[in-house]
Amino acid sequence: MSKFSSIRTAMKIEEHVHAASVIRAVETADDAEKIFDSITYSKGSGLLLMLRNSVGPQNFRNAVVTYMERYQFQNANSQRFMDILDEEIHKNRAIGRGMNVTKIMHSWTSQQSYPIVRCIRTGNGCVRLSQTPHPVRNNITSDETTNQLWWIPISMTDGNQPDFTQQGTYPRVWLTPERPSLEIPYFPTDSGHDSTNDEDDNWILINGEFSGYVRVLYDDYNWRLISRQLVVNHTVIPQVTRAQLIDDAFTLALGEYLEYKVVLELIEYLTSVSDEFVRATTQFHLKWMRERAKQNESLLTLFEEYTGRLKFERMDDEHPNEYNNLVRTDGFEGEGCSSWSDGVCVDQILGMFRAEMDGTITAANKKAMIEHLERNWCVVMRHGGNDEWKWAWRMSMNDMMASQRAKILSAMTCSQDRNRLKQLLSRVFHPTIEQSPRDTFTMIEKMADNSIGRPMVLNFIKTNWDRLGRQRSGDTLKLLASASKSLSTNEELDEMSQFLNDLEKKDTKLDRSITAGILNGIRANIRWTEKHSDKVYSVLEARRLEGRTKASIFKA
Repeated sequence: MSKFSSIRTAMKIEEHVHAASVIRAVETADDAEKIFDSITYSKGSGLLLMLRNSVGPQNFRNAVVTYMERYQFQNANSQRFMDILDEEIHKNRAIGRGMNVTKIMHSWTSQQSYPIVRCIRTGNGCVRLSQTPHPVRNNITSDETTNQLWWIPISMTDGNQPDFTQQGTYPRVWLTPERPSLEIPYFPTDSGHDSTNDEDDNWILINGEFSGYVRVLYDDYNWRLISRQLVVNHTVIPQVTRAQLIDDAFTLALGEYLEYKVVLELIEYLTSVSDEFVRATTQFHLKWMRERAKQNESLLTLFEEYTGRLKFERMDDEHPNEYNNLVRTDGFEGEGCSSWSDGVCVDQILGMFRAEMDGTITAANKKAMIEHLERNWCVVMRHGGNDEWKWAWRMSMNDMMASQRAKILSAMTCSQDRNRLKQLLSRVFHPTIEQSPRDTFTMIEKMADNSIGRPMVLNFIKTNWDRLGRQRSGDTLKLLASASKSLSTNEELDEMSQFLNDLEKKDTKLDRSITAGILNGIRANIRWTEKHSDKVYSVLEARRLEGRTKASIFKA
């Protein structure tokens, strides 16, 4: 689950801004601090997982051991590790002699964004695979990524013999900068089946279990076969891969690579199955669509009716944001508690929190609260009352590890009370409260994910632009980009355009790529509403009529 969250986090960042590459030059202390960001950690871990899967876990482990023994007490050096891994894999013939780990990984660590792999059935028992860079959504008109190409490991399985084990996610072929597309048989050569006959009835799936840092675009027919599999028996496809498929589909539809009709067919199985982990991913995307649907009352009504059919809680402004979904997906394990979002779980977490407040909490429950501190406190801040808030506030003032305070402050941004969120922002420049710039910026960024707090955050950033800039130069603009990603009206675009124009006149060093990205992001939101609202309405209306027809037949 953490693998999915980490890779997805990095991809979401790269889809919205021109994020820096994983490996960057460091010349100053300020450069060194900035390099430890979400891209470094999230994308970096995703690339290491892809590399580990591509060369095999044992070869990867052997290389790590050799590196640690050979260069102990020395500075970390990625090139040395790549050289050792090259020695290991060629010694064990894990990949071909013509392949070089440094060359493979350089295509990932030195470039921004990530590839979309197209997987198209050609009708002769084969598939055509090709790669194209994902466009940065907030700067769609840019051609900066047009010529980007990667070394991409392609794992593959199919509905006839589904295999999501370590062996099943091992690369069958590679797409390379020199060979960015190819056509291959999609059934294993030793399957013993006639691939021409199997083609009509069996789905194919590549990049299972997020074995590579890519998104996959299938042809519509293959998407329908996968959708049918999920309805018949969703457990054939593992949980992480189900969430990955849905995340890919929604993201590709947003980029206008895929019709929303295909996406809604893919999540249809959720009308009859409560799939907790996949639910969090689906809700994030549906909430984004609902924000756009607010511009159209008829669409909003139809959208609410549609989401009411799905086996998860209602879609409203109190729904947890993307971040909270991700940190809560492992659920809370308590008696009668099936998932973090049900009433039983909320009551249990509130009960343990209150026991912690009055000093009656058991050792076991205290451990449970600490292990998932941010998730559990977020539940309390969302559902608790004034006493819980006051106690959390006092705790945030105590001496503690910086990481613990950061989790507490992040959890407090889950509150649905405007006055409490306002109080949280007031501590940033409070004369008697010491708060690190890192905690401040993390707290503000998390509050921007809260639909109730977002307008307050936008206003706070604009009002305190200079003061925030003195705390962490350059990062204020990134905060503004995060807080403005849901703006979607022409009025909001005009207001933001004027604010950024004024900033650019005062600050000649302002990063124009980020300011352009902010405005292009708002334009993209407006464009989605204008271009897709009617299409989504038609799809939802058709599914509503289809559902009513099925219900009538069943009653008859």
